[in-house]
Amino acid sequence: MCSQLDNITRGIIQGSGLGPTLYIITENDLKTLSASNLFNKYADEVDLLVPEHNDVDTVVEFEHIENWTMKIKRC
Repeated sequence: MCSQLDNITRGIIQGSGLGPTLYIITENDLKTLSASNLFNKYADEVDLLVPEHNDVDTVVEFEHIENWTMKIKRC
């Protein structure tokens, strides 16, 4: 079952129940394509680290993240 899409006009209050839930979704579901690339995840922030010489470059990893978010949006 999908929820109806709506614009987000507010942030998440620190200490709310929603913040940890969003963290758990991101922590468990979003993975890098290459074992050499790293996501640093904290709360609602994600940093991507890609070594200079790698089998999967930054552009491909960003496309992967974009596809992941579009999949989440479609539910």
